[in-house]
Formats: sequence, C-alpha cells, structure tokens
Amino acid sequence: MTAGLGAVEAREGRGHQATAAEAAGFDAVPAVDTAPAKAVCAGCTFTDACQKYALTADVAGVWGGTDGEDRRRLRNEQGLPEPRRVSDDLDDLVRLWRTGRPDSTTIALSAA
Repeated sequence: MTAGLGAVEAREGRGHQATAAEAAGFDAVPAVDTAPAKAVCAGCTFTDACQKYALTADVAGVWGGTDGEDRRRLRNEQGLPEPRRVSDDLDDLVRLWRTGRPDSTTIALSAA
C-alpha cells in the first residue's frame, strides 16, 4: 500500500525522519480488519500486561486488545512518549561506527 510521506507523518502524529521505505512511498502498515484479533484478546488473561508492553515498545499489529491507532490515542491520553523504533537504534549505531570504532561499552549504552 502506498501513501505520501506527509500522510505517514500525519498518521503517526510525529515528525520523524522517514525510513527508506516511507521515502519511497510505501506504508508498512496496511489497512486490515483488527476485530478478529481484538476478539481473541478479549478472552485472554494477559491483556493488561500485553497492552502495557505494547504502549512502550516498537510493535505492530494487535497487542492487548489495541491496534496502532488505539495505542497512539492511549499514549496521548496518558502523556506517554512514542516508543523508539528499532530502526532508530540501528541508525544511532551506524552513526557511532562512522565517527570512529566504538568500544563495546558505547554500543551497550547506546542500545539501552
């Protein structure tokens, strides 16, 4: 599914640096019916823990009865920051490598 870069940033509610896929016009989150997955969550005893994790992690899909839009709304309501993406951490590591070979402590600290 394709979307303009402005649509991706508007949908995500933040002005992040576009990934290569987004810059090329690809939207990694296709529109799907999440109702069946949310129905499974409704009967699960781990829904609260799962949702709590999903609000602070870089996840896609339905977690704890919430989809990406639900989690964005909940983060806004609760004043929680948008979680760092795995690609953000990888970008940081690449920058470290380009500025000089970091030691293992630097890598461990930057990934935390």
